[in-house]
Amino acid sequence: MFSGGTLGNGYLMKSFLRKIMDFLLKKKIDLIQTEQDVAASAGILLKKATGLPLLVDLHNISAEELVAARVIERKSKVFSKLQSRTQELLKDSDHIIVVSELMRDYVIDNYNLPIDLVTVIPPGGRILTDESRIKRRAKPFKVAYAGLVTYREHVDLFVKSMTFVKGLSNVHFYITNKGEALKEIKKIAKKHRVNPNFFWFRDYETLNSFLSSCHIGVLPSSYDVARRMGIPVKLFNYMSLGLPVIANDIGGWSRIIEEEEIGLLTDDDPVDFASAISKLIDDEDLRIKMSYNALEAVKNKYNWDISAERLVKVYEAFS
Repeated sequence: MFSGGTLGNGYLMKSFLRKIMDFLLKKKIDLIQTEQDVAASAGILLKKATGLPLLVDLHNISAEELVAARVIERKSKVFSKLQSRTQELLKDSDHIIVVSELMRDYVIDNYNLPIDLVTVIPPGGRILTDESRIKRRAKPFKVAYAGLVTYREHVDLFVKSMTFVKGLSNVHFYITNKGEALKEIKKIAKKHRVNPNFFWFRDYETLNSFLSSCHIGVLPSSYDVARRMGIPVKLFNYMSLGLPVIANDIGGWSRIIEEEEIGLLTDDDPVDFASAISKLIDDEDLRIKMSYNALEAVKNKYNWDISAERLVKVYEAFS
């Protein structure tokens, strides 16, 4: 990733960009693609030097992520400056890819861009389990949070809900043992006298094997602009394994859960979150139905092959 300030100065950076430019011309590249707004500065310089079209792939908006992380304030001069710079960069690009409809609307409205300049290509998954395994998941019930434990994930909501789940003795809770907020989450668990299992697997296959034995995947989230726009890939990981999903309703991507009938949305309240967990544990038919719905959604709508086809169509427009 490159920032605009760094790109304008320094022999090493200029030399590096010159090498990239030479490579692009030598290999007869047709299109430049940069990931995230912070790399768009490099893309603009390369576009001007080579005459190649530039596609900017946005997974989120850096200024909004900094606000969510409480690094800057929305009303600050820094935020305004970042937004102005992002607007300049995006207006100089030839096309923009975003991961959600909410992000598309944000980009169009905040940066005054034409709608045909922006294409929505959501992330997806691939089927990672056999349908026959869904009904064979053994007791006790396993409810897992499998993302990193960070400030934006709101894992404390899951922890605080545990004491309110019915049939607690027959339910095991799991939380990833990694992330910047892990220490705080363990303190909250101790305070509420709950004892979730903290786990970590170094390889993707072992993680998926474990998750395929679980009954519910939870995806609590903070409520901020950045989080609502950026779709967590973990959602599609759960879906690919046929796990029904429980999340607090933050709008944006969380509505996929409701629209595809793959889980339950709750208020930002531990009792309500626990109630949703209890409901899926008690209602086996509903839980299994949502598991199948999750697999169908990945097969027919939210999978990487479909996303790749949409991206190829964007590429073809510049060929």
